[in-house]
Order: sequence, then C-alpha cells, then structure tokens
Amino acid sequence: MIAGEQNDQYEALLFEYDLANLAKEFWFRPDERWELSIVNAKQLTVLSKDYQPVLSISGAPKSIHAIRDIMDEKMQLYKNRSESDSVISEKDTTLFLVAFNPERLRK
Repeated sequence: MIAGEQNDQYEALLFEYDLANLAKEFWFRPDERWELSIVNAKQLTVLSKDYQPVLSISGAPKSIHAIRDIMDEKMQLYKNRSESDSVISEKDTTLFLVAFNPERLRK
C-alpha cells in the first residue's frame, strides 16, 4: 500500500469514528442513516445551514473520492450517497466529503 492510500484509509477511519460519535451525541435512532455527498465550498455552506448535524472533511478531489469509495465499501450504515458531482467544476481544487441526515432539518 502506498502512502496516499494509507492516508486515505486513515482519514476514512477517523471520519467513521466521528460519524459514530455524532450519531450518539444527537441521539440517532437505529433506523436513521447518514448520507454521503461530495460537494464544493458553496454547497457545503448550504448543507450546513439546512441540516444538523453535518460532518465534513476537505481535501484534494482524488483523495476525497478515494475516501468516499472506502466508506461505501466498508460501511453498511450509510444510505446511498447523493450525487452532486455534476455541480462540481474542474476549478474546484478542494472538495468536501459531507455526511448529513436528510431527515434532520435545522429548525
């Protein structure tokens, strides 16, 4: 395994740990699930205003896609990821992997 892949594995592990902690902190029921999405900074702001809790990590596009793929393979907890990749342009050098529960809107 090369260094980049190890780093992506480690980041995915930390993201998974943080998701579990947030689920406990916000009293998620067993049937509640996270939705994973790759977004740019503008979309992250919108999601953060609309949903609670929201967990995100930033990184280079290649790394964020790799972490999302690891999370998809590894975890059975999460719903299918939402596909917002079509809004992301090649100008976006930093992307965010965001986890949110679409049923938990901010009041």
